[in-house]
Amino acid sequence: MPAAPQSSVQDSRAIRYDSEAFSRLAASAEERAGEGLQIIFQGAPPEKVQEALAAFAENSTLSIHQIDLSSLVQERDDQTRGNVREAFDSAGEDGTILFFNHADEFFSQIEEEAARGGEDKDARTPIDYLFQRTDAFKGIVILALSDPAHVARARQGGIDVVVTF
Repeated sequence: MPAAPQSSVQDSRAIRYDSEAFSRLAASAEERAGEGLQIIFQGAPPEKVQEALAAFAENSTLSIHQIDLSSLVQERDDQTRGNVREAFDSAGEDGTILFFNHADEFFSQIEEEAARGGEDKDARTPIDYLFQRTDAFKGIVILALSDPAHVARARQGGIDVVVTF
């Protein structure tokens, strides 16, 4: 009997920040930017995040856009989706690293709103919309996450690489 196909959660590669694999990832950033690449920085303290971003910058000419993802959350889901859309639109397409800091707070705020009854259950949640835009983006998207539940949710969204710190 053939083996069952693996899910995208299992396909996501996990690498350590202090590894040769991370160095290769950072060195290949420019060539991979046109393909679209989704990365999680899992459990990174702020100073290590900056070091990791610097590693990407020193190996490429890509511009880095840093956005506090939690600041995009508004009272209504459609407003939050609009803010996410603007973040991606302002970054352009190729030649960009879009770094979303405070992603745990974004996920938590959206989940809290949904638990309170939120908006239309048939509407795409801002988290789903974030992943739709991430998948379509031709540059590099990096999410800073620590909460294991949020990391698992993000991995279901099609993340390519999880960098653990």
